[in-house]
Amino acid sequence: MTAADLQLRSYRLGSLSVEFNDAWLQEDARAVEETYVVEPDVGFYATDDEEQHLVRLSIRCRPAEDLDGVCGYRLIDVTVWGIFTVSGDISEEERNTLLGYNTVSILHGIVRGLLISVTGGCINGPFLLPAVNYLDHLRAVVAETTEGADQPADGDALPPDAAPGVPKRRGRKRPRSDM
Repeated sequence: MTAADLQLRSYRLGSLSVEFNDAWLQEDARAVEETYVVEPDVGFYATDDEEQHLVRLSIRCRPAEDLDGVCGYRLIDVTVWGIFTVSGDISEEERNTLLGYNTVSILHGIVRGLLISVTGGCINGPFLLPAVNYLDHLRAVVAETTEGADQPADGDALPPDAAPGVPKRRGRKRPRSDM
């Protein structure tokens, strides 16, 4: 068995905030089905090592505005940082795809587990982070940053030069002890 071309080397929790909604304690005020708006924000950062990449995933969850009733959580805000390595033996297009989509999906799973653990003992039960279509989200980010450039049709792969895994600017390199 060989190792995958993309590896998570380490991650750290940057911040975590969970606000319980006290109005939820009134049983007649509760929403029949809790629905949350999930707002992800992703950052890709180059390092001095071409095979090592720093990825930030921030997620903010708040109740949808059109609910009849209240949700158990008023706001959930979390940021995680991951250090990933990519094998130098793959094409640039495959590298960009792995960095652009797989890193974010890996970090999303980590955030989901953290939130279940943190909220598991709460009176209204654990918060299960909803799934996010990062393909659409990152395409929208690329569209915003490439203004006016030809955009791929739905279902098409992002062009290699527009893949979100390609750092467009250098991020701040964090000291190893801060990770």
